[in-house]
Amino acid sequence: MTEKIRQCAEAQKQYCNEHGYPIFMPQYGKCGRCGHNIFDVIDLESASNSLITGCPICPNSFCD
Repeated sequence: MTEKIRQCAEAQKQYCNEHGYPIFMPQYGKCGRCGHNIFDVIDLESASNSLITGCPICPNSFCD
């Protein structure tokens, strides 16, 4: 796992905890449908400031 992926995953967890949201993203950001890591597309700022509910690469929802 790269440092960027670790930082983004931690940022998303912190964002969810601060706002009382459930954590929808898969562990370490790997999409179960397409196999890509979502943090190859989502940057640290987005992971820190928005709820990630689906894969930005394929139409997979993490909420189901």
